[in-house]
Amino acid sequence: MTGLNGTGKTNLLDAIHYLSMTRSFFHLSDSQSISHGENAMMVRGEFESSDGPSEMSCSVRTGHKKVFLFNNNEYERMSDHVGVFPSVVISPSDLELATSGSESRRKFIDAIISQYDRTYLVTLIRYSEVLAQRNALLKQFAFKGLADWGLMSVWDEQLHEASIIISQKRQEFVSSFNPVFAEMYHSISGGKEKPELEYLQNVAGAGLLTKLVDSRSKDLDVQYTTSGSHKDDLDFRLNGYPLKKFASQGQLKTFVTAMKLAQYDLMVRQSAKKPVLLLDEVFDRMDNDRVDRLLQVITQPPFSQVFLTHTDYGRVQGIMDSSSIEFLILQVIGNKVLPINSQELAKSKR
Repeated sequence: MTGLNGTGKTNLLDAIHYLSMTRSFFHLSDSQSISHGENAMMVRGEFESSDGPSEMSCSVRTGHKKVFLFNNNEYERMSDHVGVFPSVVISPSDLELATSGSESRRKFIDAIISQYDRTYLVTLIRYSEVLAQRNALLKQFAFKGLADWGLMSVWDEQLHEASIIISQKRQEFVSSFNPVFAEMYHSISGGKEKPELEYLQNVAGAGLLTKLVDSRSKDLDVQYTTSGSHKDDLDFRLNGYPLKKFASQGQLKTFVTAMKLAQYDLMVRQSAKKPVLLLDEVFDRMDNDRVDRLLQVITQPPFSQVFLTHTDYGRVQGIMDSSSIEFLILQVIGNKVLPINSQELAKSKR
């Protein structure tokens, strides 16, 4: 899809993401997806799988709960839809994975594992609920000036139990993710650099319960839980040096793009489903050689349907003409989507 900035190209990708993950990939809250001056929004779409065609819709109305329908049946919990229609999105905001705090990197891990591992998703939700209860109790103790550590032990044990499952599955994920990620990076960069990704666990193994007890005074002072899986992180390095400090803009973009492509590959292996790949302005900050190699990667198995956006029609046209794949170029103008070029070259170029 091509079009000027502000015409709505990213909104189209976000609509697909809504139908996949029940939420926006770049808005923090659902209310931000509602147009100015309106009080509701709805996204509706159809997709085909080996089970046949299905219809989904997601509606958000100011002052009401979000409603998600799958074949006209409403989900009781939004999490029940995660993994049914998987997607992977690559956008300019992905640079935050390398440049911002640890929360974005934990969300990256959690979003991937949750789409193919229901136990992980349920445990993660439970962990968040217990963490919220423990933090609320710390605030209550601080307000009253009196702490009931016996009551706190109940939440400590539950947090510890959930943390063991979360940490184990995150470690397993990183172990299987690393070789795929390194291969993807090598393919895009041409083998010029060596990327490294390491899982940093806040508290190892069964040590969290002891740590929670030992940190009670500190937690009471700051009124939140300072230890646990919600403090885990990923360490990124390139050629042995911290990525954030020493990588160029092109290397940063290559690093996070390779991570997302590895995410796609791993999800296919784990679930046997091929996600839709959504690329938002993915060619920015990359030189032509890296763009060419990236295109070679995403037009080969295991990748399947791909949607991408760019402001420069000429560049998109040139890139696609040099490939041997079926494609359709759409132009977004004034809230309208118009096909302006399509071509099937796969058969003729073989």
